[in-house]
Amino acid sequence: MHLFQATVSSQGVLRIYEAPDIMNISMWSLTQDIVVFRGRCSCLTWSTQRLTKPLIAVGSDDTHSAAKRVAVKWQLLELPALKVTDPVTDIAFAPSAGRSYHLLAVGSKDICIFKMSDKDKHTDMDGDFLERTAPTNYEVTQVDVLENPLHAPIQMWRLSWNITGTILTGASSDGYVRLWKGNIWSPMATIRSTDDYKGSTDDPQTVTSICSLTKESHIYY
Repeated sequence: MHLFQATVSSQGVLRIYEAPDIMNISMWSLTQDIVVFRGRCSCLTWSTQRLTKPLIAVGSDDTHSAAKRVAVKWQLLELPALKVTDPVTDIAFAPSAGRSYHLLAVGSKDICIFKMSDKDKHTDMDGDFLERTAPTNYEVTQVDVLENPLHAPIQMWRLSWNITGTILTGASSDGYVRLWKGNIWSPMATIRSTDDYKGSTDDPQTVTSICSLTKESHIYY
């Protein structure tokens, strides 16, 4: 068993740390640093797929390097199919939930959903996946693009999946939180914040409630 954590920096560097003693997580040692972009890194995400090698995706919100790269144990993979022209603000791997492929959501002006499949997957006679030392060869396909239903210029800030990877939640710069259903990728709900009580700025009783827009206001595509 190993414990790892990763960080990205404004210099475009991905750093991997490992805890030598899993019973003492106050001590971490730097195992590798990888120059991912010439510009700054904005986000990273770990894949939770347990049937393949550890996988990290890194995004950049620098307009000169708005793309994603993937590091696998820890070799940098060039995946041209993951190219996104707009600055990337957040990325998130979906929980595997028994899938044999990776599902990656990339947030920028819109949300792009990518499917990453192992092109050279091999199993033994018992059906178990064989361990390989060579870099994994991925086939990347764009599943869908989740556009803003209001067609207003916004930026996606944060992305999050539910525990089974079937519902994607996105928070955007217009103050809305939107939920999409997987597979068909249609909007499930749109949530916005409303102020029910407005007192003085230092009043601790000021509250914010959450309400959901009516289903009739949703735009399906």
